[in-house]
Amino acid sequence: MVFNVPTRRELTSGERAIQHGLAIAAGIKAAKDLGNMPPNICNAAYLASQARQLADSYSKNVITRVIGEQQMKELGMHSYLAVGQGSQNESLMSVIEYKGNASEDARPIVLVGKGLTFDSGGISIKPSEGMDEMKYDMCGAAAVYGVMRMVAERTTAD
Repeated sequence: MVFNVPTRRELTSGERAIQHGLAIAAGIKAAKDLGNMPPNICNAAYLASQARQLADSYSKNVITRVIGEQQMKELGMHSYLAVGQGSQNESLMSVIEYKGNASEDARPIVLVGKGLTFDSGGISIKPSEGMDEMKYDMCGAAAVYGVMRMVAERTTAD
């Protein structure tokens, strides 16, 4: 790829623009990759491992907590747990926090994405031709993961 800047003085801002674009592309690709994975691979444990890996890769600015079923019970997350009862896999919720350059009194920006990797709720009323698309119920979580990846990479590039 050729990136042309008018003068050498603008080279630094051009390089920053390239890094910004690459960070956005990495976030989009990560979200698409998660969304396209089959639910027997991309289950709650896999999503949690990806969230932990993100925190490991960008430990300066990213913190990940994974909430398991016991903690969900303690928090009163009974509806969430009820949806997961039909699965052989443990219900997990990944909480990814970005600790960037915001001031202490800055209000947080919160992104929430549904991360059910295969929602069979109401399966008897769903048409059979759409069953293979139930894996897309987790694309909200995939989008949030992609944004967090993009923000983490973008910050690292500066």
